[in-house]
Amino acid sequence: MRYEICKGDYNTMGTEIRGTLTTFTVENKRREECMLLLHAKEGGEPERIPMTEDENQTAVYSVGIKNLPWKEYDYTFEIGGRKVMDPYAKCISGREKWADFSREEKEIKCGFYKNDFHWGTDRLPRVPKQDMVMYKLHVRGFSML
Repeated sequence: MRYEICKGDYNTMGTEIRGTLTTFTVENKRREECMLLLHAKEGGEPERIPMTEDENQTAVYSVGIKNLPWKEYDYTFEIGGRKVMDPYAKCISGREKWADFSREEKEIKCGFYKNDFHWGTDRLPRVPKQDMVMYKLHVRGFSML
């Protein structure tokens, strides 16, 4: 192992990368055994890392990992012996190619996303609700036209 396991951040659901610390947090309402599964992108069996429940927030489990080379891994959770996707995942991998029927055989995993973009002095536009025009569409389907 090239990284160090430490206490997670129970206040931020999902995965977050802050400096050298990567935290994983998930809700586990049944309070079953909860593990983080780290899948190396090069293949092989996933690394199983136990997650601990927060003393103040029941059913919230977390773990922190220092110096995780996150670009080399994907992840999932295992709760009560069942593989579970992160409902807060910012990236999903495994079935990127459309119209490829062999993609159904591929395992879906959660990926990492680190946004280093800084907005600087940009601010949200202050448009009154009555002047807004709202659109609802499926982005990928719309962009494939």
